[in-house]
Amino acid sequence: MKKIHSTLAEHVSWYGKWHNNKHHSVAHYAILIAFIGTLSFGIASTIQVPQSEAQEVKQLKEELTAKNQEFSAAVMLYAQAQGTEQRARANTLKEIAQRRSDSMTLAAANDPQAFIEHVLPEAVKAHMPADVLALVEAKTKMEGTLVIIHTDTPGEGTYQTTLETKGGKAYTVHTAGGSLKKISDGSTVSIEGYVLGYQLVTADASAATVLAAAPVNSSVGEQKTLVMLVNFSDNPTQPWTPAQVNTMYFGTPTENPQSLNSYYRENSYNQTWYTGAVAGWFTIEKSQLSSICSMTDLQTVIDPLAAAAGFDISAYGHKVYMYPTTYCTGLSTVGAFPSRSLVPKAGSTDVGTYQMMYHELGHALGKGRQHARMELCGTKQIDVAANCTFTEYGDPYDVMGASQSTDTTLSLITNTRLFNALGRILLSWIPPVRVQTITTDGVYTLSSLETAQSSGTQVFKIYKADSSGGSDFITYSAEPLKSYYYLSYRQPYGTFDGNLPNYVTGGTSVHADSAVLDGTAGDGNNFNTAILDNMSFIDDVNKITVTQLSHTSSTATIQVAFTPGFCPWPPLFLNTVGVLNNQPVQPGGQVAFTYGVTGSEDPRCGTNTFAL
Repeated sequence: MKKIHSTLAEHVSWYGKWHNNKHHSVAHYAILIAFIGTLSFGIASTIQVPQSEAQEVKQLKEELTAKNQEFSAAVMLYAQAQGTEQRARANTLKEIAQRRSDSMTLAAANDPQAFIEHVLPEAVKAHMPADVLALVEAKTKMEGTLVIIHTDTPGEGTYQTTLETKGGKAYTVHTAGGSLKKISDGSTVSIEGYVLGYQLVTADASAATVLAAAPVNSSVGEQKTLVMLVNFSDNPTQPWTPAQVNTMYFGTPTENPQSLNSYYRENSYNQTWYTGAVAGWFTIEKSQLSSICSMTDLQTVIDPLAAAAGFDISAYGHKVYMYPTTYCTGLSTVGAFPSRSLVPKAGSTDVGTYQMMYHELGHALGKGRQHARMELCGTKQIDVAANCTFTEYGDPYDVMGASQSTDTTLSLITNTRLFNALGRILLSWIPPVRVQTITTDGVYTLSSLETAQSSGTQVFKIYKADSSGGSDFITYSAEPLKSYYYLSYRQPYGTFDGNLPNYVTGGTSVHADSAVLDGTAGDGNNFNTAILDNMSFIDDVNKITVTQLSHTSSTATIQVAFTPGFCPWPPLFLNTVGVLNNQPVQPGGQVAFTYGVTGSEDPRCGTNTFAL
């Protein structure tokens, strides 16, 4: 204590002045003890840490350390003051607390670990006035509904995890370690951590406990949807009538071949369709520049208006809020039930609005339906991750990718495509019997992806261990996510895929999970993605070659070859599970052991012999 005491007095100017004040009491030293953990981090950074290490400290952590030191000094000065002087120092303390709160809020979003490292000791809070205490993080345990919201922004998509409490408040959740994506959207959870404003920060994802599983949202069958039309007090424009919106969403293929209902009927082989109602217009007392872009606020403000107009909100599995302006980007929950989506008017025509409808409801419809990306690896079709880059909306033949462009020079049908193979598998539209995993050399036949098949294989999967992959879809399994190639054969059929170009329909499409690969890598054209007859897709990392031999209007014939002796899985190994019943064993006695063999049944990996 004396060493820290003297070091502080020597190196920290405010402490030197405080130390020399004769009015200190035992309480002040208690404050010092509580702050040692916080202050020592900063002192080490400036005194004990070599310069080479100090240069590597992130700017944010340095800022937080400085803010903690400044705040610590202000708290001590406040604690020792009385009367008028204490009231004056309280105002200064509040200003410093606000600046620190701003920095900690930034850390919560960008570096949760830095936030955790700079949490103030609990003992200090007893010496703070109430208005300052409200600006400091507090240890908490909250219960509520976990909501994963996907926001679509130009060139990228972001996820935000929110905890919605029964009291109607929403807290953005940040984890310093692990991911909450393993918890289903819509689950009731309890989360321990620190709350600051509306930010909830946990040291690890294990701080979240599932209290009740999320309601099931089936991606097959009728999807009852309520569309709520919202405008603003300073811009009460109504670009569509409720009847027009009803046709946009729920029109039959005969009434409106471009409706949301028509799109998903074709996408799902007629297994998924949309019905529902349109509510509004509702004019809210907000300017269009301050549009409500929060899912929680939308639900809190708009849902009661629809209920007052006679709509039973609970009767619908999907809720859509439509704006006549684009001050908010499109966003949606991910597979929650009921789902919530925001669809603003996109562009001067309804081409972009239709595409945003398809896209956002794709996020809402079911777990795992995320963006259709493109992966480019220079002149190679695939390579190790360090040599590859992703384009978030890169797949030009999927509405969850580049085909949702708002290019109004093209017609909607020309510019909008159906889901790729993985998207249809995740939403249960392609049954497992039509998906086959390839593990041995051979010649295989692919049936068309565009039409429902009563026989044959629509998608081939090949496990890939070491090359880069596009595994951006959410998994609700605690098991590690395995990466695969998905091979499919697209054909010109239907309203949306009817005019696919021949450099797609003439070949086999290869996806690394959700990311389409460029089958003609290096030619400067990212649209001719398929491998055509006598062309090969080569993964020289995993020693896999796929060659298209021929194709017809309904099938493609491919040859798959694996390099002999190459096994993409970890080797088989023998592990001792333990002594039977965990009973103690005396010397010379007998004991039973339980053994297990861990590995793959992939025939490429051969056999192993173990001697016991």
